[in-house]
Amino acid sequence: MAAAPEERNRLLNDWESAPAARIAHLHEEHLIPLMVAIGAAEEEAAVWVYHETAAMGGVTASSLRFGAARATELVSA
Repeated sequence: MAAAPEERNRLLNDWESAPAARIAHLHEEHLIPLMVAIGAAEEEAAVWVYHETAAMGGVTASSLRFGAARATELVSA
């Protein structure tokens, strides 16, 4: 989802053609939170915040941020 906004929309519209798409997501509604977040981001670029390919024994887990971080979010706790 870190693709350019136009490419990101094209990829989401054609999500079923991704390798193992129906194995990972048996029903489209599993993708609704992702689609809502990307729709809200509109033309904002995505930035990878976290990405791991071997979480919990082989699951890929990712977190992305859309839009610029505010200064208060850049301070670590």
